[in-house]
Amino acid sequence: NQSKMSRVVGDLWEISDEEFNKMFGEEPHIAGWGMVVAKQFRGQKLGVELLEARKKIGQKYKIPATRSVFTSAISQSTARRAGFVSVFEIDYEKIVNDAGVPEFPGFKEKTLKIMARRC
Repeated sequence: NQSKMSRVVGDLWEISDEEFNKMFGEEPHIAGWGMVVAKQFRGQKLGVELLEARKKIGQKYKIPATRSVFTSAISQSTARRAGFVSVFEIDYEKIVNDAGVPEFPGFKEKTLKIMARRC
């Protein structure tokens, strides 16, 4: 459920703030919560190009860092190729609601990561 994912990501984003600030400082930064490359354009490194565009924007406008959530192994690999490092990560099976019930039972992806890089 997309609204469930948005709520969970928002909560995890706040949890990641402390580690992000330790690694990158408390300066303003470019934040992103989603990116999709259409199937017909995949395999052309467009994801890396889109993420590298953030670096250029940050440099132009003197924004020192960029941070985003990456929900799949493919997007995490793309982010690493674009120079992003992990700030926070959690296995989906460990994401539970207040009653201790898993939020994403049987989810095919293993780990959610919040990743960042300097601009």
